[in-house]
Amino acid sequence: MLRTILSNRRIRPWLFVCLILVAIPASHAQESEPESPPSSASDSPALDPELSDRRLQRVFDSAISLLERNDAVNALPLLQSILDHPRDAMYYLDPEDRDQAVSLKGMVLETIGQFSAAVKEQYQLLFDAAAEEILDNVGADFELSALEEVVRRYYFTKTGARAARRLAEL
Repeated sequence: MLRTILSNRRIRPWLFVCLILVAIPASHAQESEPESPPSSASDSPALDPELSDRRLQRVFDSAISLLERNDAVNALPLLQSILDHPRDAMYYLDPEDRDQAVSLKGMVLETIGQFSAAVKEQYQLLFDAAAEEILDNVGADFELSALEEVVRRYYFTKTGARAARRLAEL
């Protein structure tokens, strides 16, 4: 599935856009860092970054496995947990070849972008309210940081699309 995503010529330009969105700095954010993906052990800044990268990669691999079994309902929260994580990780397309690495959050965005209309609607129902809440809970002074966060975490919701348009207008 990953090779299909990367070989699609229509998607490659979006990968660049996704990488830019993932790289939007959170330095303007006044809120605390988003919670880490669900796991048995919590992520701590003191942990080795490689350990966190491997854990995020396992979450993504689990989500892909669920998607291959047509279980989008359980895969969507896993994918969203990666987008909610405060940092990105490298995803190695071939575990044997560490030279072929891409942004894990970029891969998540690419994966969500490939969903059928029905699965995108499920995603919308699950996560649009959370995106809307972020925008509702900030004052006008911090609108830019809230818009950036919503685009970074919830790009494929209606609120995420509105936030992207508002950012483009600024």
